[in-house]
Amino acid sequence: MHKPISIISLSLIAALICCGCAGQDETPVLAVTNDTTAEETVAKPELEVKDFGGYGFNILVHTQGTPGSWHQHLDFGWSEEAAGDLINDAVYTRNLIIEERYNVTINSIEADDPYNMGKNAILAGTNEYDVIMPYIDQSFTLAEEGLLVDFNELDGLDITNSWWDQAIKRDLSLRGRMYVLTGDISMADEELNYGVYFNKGLIDEYSLDDPYQLVRDNKWTIDQLHSMAKSVTHDLNGDSIVDENDMYGVLTDYAVAPVWFFALGGQMAGLKADGTPEILLGSERASDIMDKLSGFFNDAEAVLNESKTKGSWTGFDQMLITNRALFRAGSIYDMPFYRDMENDFGVLPYPKLKSEQDDYYHIIATQVCAGICVPVGGEDLARTGLLLEALASESRDTVTKAYYDINLYKKLTRDSESGEMLDIIFATKRYDLAKTFAWGGLEDVIRNGVKSGQNFVSLLAAAESKANAEMMQSYELFE
Repeated sequence: MHKPISIISLSLIAALICCGCAGQDETPVLAVTNDTTAEETVAKPELEVKDFGGYGFNILVHTQGTPGSWHQHLDFGWSEEAAGDLINDAVYTRNLIIEERYNVTINSIEADDPYNMGKNAILAGTNEYDVIMPYIDQSFTLAEEGLLVDFNELDGLDITNSWWDQAIKRDLSLRGRMYVLTGDISMADEELNYGVYFNKGLIDEYSLDDPYQLVRDNKWTIDQLHSMAKSVTHDLNGDSIVDENDMYGVLTDYAVAPVWFFALGGQMAGLKADGTPEILLGSERASDIMDKLSGFFNDAEAVLNESKTKGSWTGFDQMLITNRALFRAGSIYDMPFYRDMENDFGVLPYPKLKSEQDDYYHIIATQVCAGICVPVGGEDLARTGLLLEALASESRDTVTKAYYDINLYKKLTRDSESGEMLDIIFATKRYDLAKTFAWGGLEDVIRNGVKSGQNFVSLLAAAESKANAEMMQSYELFE
């Protein structure tokens, strides 16, 4: 039986959630369009209400981590000890609403390895988990083995509703099938998104252009970032060597070169109009992006690569905090690291290749981002579908509201402009089939091409045949 969180904290979260809502039947949502800052009002359909007789609805999730880790928030779990934390209370409120409406108990079961625990349970036919949350990439492995339910076929759930992420549906619906979802029901796809943090004090000290205005004016390009980074990089300690002990313009690494590749408008694979996949890494645009990235990453007068230092990504955080870095490429889950930073910081979208690029783009780190999956063989899949739909719908007004408007826009960030930038980042999510399925190791082609500066065409030629073969194998398995 649940112990109630304090009345004060529940009243607080209820007031914060209600503030600014469009009304009982309408909810403001970010449009998944190229108009990245627009809001649209979508009427919430009335969902069926049933009495499930006290059923225990079991959801297998990753163990909660510390602030700044991949799993710092629980999508379905809460604790009395954390009462007063806005996200914790929002999860509690959302769960309680659904539990009372459907007469169920929501059980968040934490595990270090939901993928293998979930897979073993499915193969054993124990039906102990109604929902499992492996990483998105892992979910496609389970789908290829026939162990997951296609959400298109799940009664009670409609993946076209706005509380489900339409970007994942657009980019990863191989043969029109969808075996993993995310959206308002989970905070993982926000946490495992990417942004560029910057030291606002150094912008003022070096009289540089306002990055926020550059974004608004559609001038936030990789060349602009590169130029700004170059203007601040210099030797601080007088040893005639510029390294992690000095001042740098950009902190990043070859390991995340694919993130930059996608940001500049590149794709490794995509879906044709008829739904068949194709490898896109051989396009002229991809080649241009690779040339640009190779020059950028290997400019020691602007960019410090983590793999070339004696430090670490944590060391990079300290460089930003101690005013020795202008830009630090990172993930949204990094934001708590800068909470106590003396200089103000801001967050920006990853830059464009050129101003003419139609939008900013941000790939989701699907290799570590958990997603919602339903195992095959469940005793009542229609019940699972309805409860997931209800949880996702209710999350829009509770969990999402707390995460976006309070935890990010008001608690962690320090200016209204960062909220504006986060709107852009969250509304320009991308996924990639070749990344999710790891076809032919194409991400390594990008990393190695950027790092070595070798002929990208020859590196791709060595991997493309395998990538195409693995792509067709996945396509046939999904038939």
